[in-house]
Parts: sequence; structure tokens; C-alpha cells
Amino acid sequence: MIGEEPELPYNRPPLSKELWWYGDETSATKLAYTPLSGKKRDIFYEVDGFFVSPEDLPKAVHGGVALLRGRKAVKICEEDKKVILEDGTTIGYDKLLIATGVRPKKEQVFEEASEEAKQKITYFHYPADFKRVERGLADKSVQKVTIIGNGLLASELSYSIKRKYGENVEVHQVFEEKYPAEDILPEHIAQKSIEAIRKGGVDVRAEQKVEGVRKCCKNVVLKLSDGSELRTDLVVVATGEEPNSEIIEASGLKIDEKLGGVRADKCLKVGENVWAAGAIATFEDGVLGARRVSSWENAQISGRLAGENMATAAADGKSEGKAFWFVF
Repeated sequence: MIGEEPELPYNRPPLSKELWWYGDETSATKLAYTPLSGKKRDIFYEVDGFFVSPEDLPKAVHGGVALLRGRKAVKICEEDKKVILEDGTTIGYDKLLIATGVRPKKEQVFEEASEEAKQKITYFHYPADFKRVERGLADKSVQKVTIIGNGLLASELSYSIKRKYGENVEVHQVFEEKYPAEDILPEHIAQKSIEAIRKGGVDVRAEQKVEGVRKCCKNVVLKLSDGSELRTDLVVVATGEEPNSEIIEASGLKIDEKLGGVRADKCLKVGENVWAAGAIATFEDGVLGARRVSSWENAQISGRLAGENMATAAADGKSEGKAFWFVF
């Protein structure tokens, strides 16, 4: 496994759910929480000792998994069956899986903010982002936080932060759309979700666009499209994602022009001995056509399916439904 992130492989949903609901004073450092079962756990799938060093992997009697953390793969050479890393290291393969996922989409209005204002702004996606926001909220002088976005992640964060801090922190959620997650939820359910968020104590500013950002004393002031201004201590941006497709482009693999990500067939194969899974894969669905799904459930299903197809000589892929779970 080659990954650009410094963390061990981890479970992403707790970053917007359980770590806020069941976390304690160690959550911002250990990424651990104690759910209702009473058994403490963290977000990581395996401990560091589970992995075999790359040097020892060829000698492992029963096989194993080697993990290269903080190492970026920049190109795939299909003809030579090698992957080139950013530092020039080459790693050979028999079969290869691309699962580079996505990263937060940058918003121009926040990118153009002053450096002082940017110190108060966090694009939320990685464990480091959870740590930064959690530590910021632990500061007793922080009384207001504003979440930007109407998607599942933004809505979960609004609900979860308010649930944890209650009356101690004002939580605002600002988005341009009419309802949360209206692109994937039927209108009557989307309407219920905004009612649930507001009932939880969140100030929802729907159909509002952030048109300006400025630093004022210790706060950030957001200028909204209705002419009003929202003063806040922290800003958390969760307005969408974009595929980590640089290695796809550099390797000459086909990128879907409409959906982004690498084009894969129904077996999730993208090239000779190369497969893709998760949010980076745009695959052929027998019913809905080309799809690229960014969800935890899809990562599990497509990862398992690609792995099975890599490990066997099966000619046909499997068709499985996609799902997600939401806090409301």
C-alpha cells in the first residue's frame, strides 16, 4: 500500500460523527472515542504492528501487507508494470489498484481571503482537519463556528458540533441551496433534514452565498448574498470534493470528462492489470450508466469487488447497490 497521507489506514465517518458524539479530551490526539458499548476504539483499521516493512515483505512466510505512508505515487508505467514515486523510487507490481480518492474542493472566496483570515478557515476532510477544528473549539474564547456547505458532511458536522458543545458554542450552517443534501434526497426528506438540524440548535442560513471574507479583531466576518454579515470565530468549509487524478493524467489513463475520476468498466478494470476503486473510479452501472460515487459504502463495495477481480480470472464483474448512513 502506497499512501500520500501520514496516517495509518482509517475509517473516515467518525470524523463527522462518533469522534464528536463519544470523544473525550484525548480525541484530538489519539482519534479515539468510547461508543455506547463502552469499549474504547479509534478510527484506525489496524495498529502499526500489523504491517510488514517493505524490506521484509518478500521474506514473509505467510505473506503480509507493507505500508508506505507519506509517499506519493506520481506515475504508472503499464508496459513495465512499475509505479514511480515522487522521490524517484520505482515499485514493481503484478496487479495494481488505484484508490487515490478525493480531496476538498477549494472555494475562490476563501482562497482570496487574507492570510490572517485563513488561519481561522479549515477545509474539512482529513484527520488533521478534525484535530484542528476540535482544538479550536476547545479554546473557551471560541463561541461561534460556521459550517459552509449543504452536503452530508457539512450537515453532519453542524449537527455533531452543536450536539457536543450545546449552548457553549453557536453553530451556523450556510449554503446556497434550498435544503441540505437536496441533490441526493427527495425534497420532502431534505425538508425534514433542515428541520432536524434547526431543531438541534443550528442556525441554518439557506439560499445564501458567501461573497466576501475579512478578518475583524479575533473574528472572521462573512458577507452573505442578502447583504448581511455573519461574525464567527471559526469557519469550516465542506462544499464538495474533487478526484485525486494527477496520477491518472500522468499515466495516460482515461479520465471521465463529465464526472472526473478514471474510467473503469463494470469489473472496475481501467487498463492492463490495473483496476480502480472508491471515489476515484467512474464505472459502468448496468442500470444508471456511468457513475462516480463518493461514499464510505461505495469504497467498501468497490474495493472488495476490485480485489476479487484482481485475485481471480473472472470475466464478469458483480452489480451491487450503493448506500450511506446519515445522522438524521
